[in-house]
Amino acid sequence: MKIDDKSSGGVKIVSPAGRVDASSSDELKAKIDGLIGEGCRKMVVDFDRVEYISSSGLRVMLASLKQLRKMGGDLKLA
Repeated sequence: MKIDDKSSGGVKIVSPAGRVDASSSDELKAKIDGLIGEGCRKMVVDFDRVEYISSSGLRVMLASLKQLRKMGGDLKLA
């Protein structure tokens, strides 16, 4: 899986490509956790280049949302 990220107006935009499933969801979680560790509190995950997302991928999104909201941040999906 390839994961790009960029910043726009204080929001980090994360763009995974390919499949987000059991074998790749840990990679996406590590990327998001790393950005949160760097101080990112507002994030958009852009699924434009994602072909498939499994329940493992959805679990990563939910856990990341909860983590960011505890810190006063937010996560949106596009």
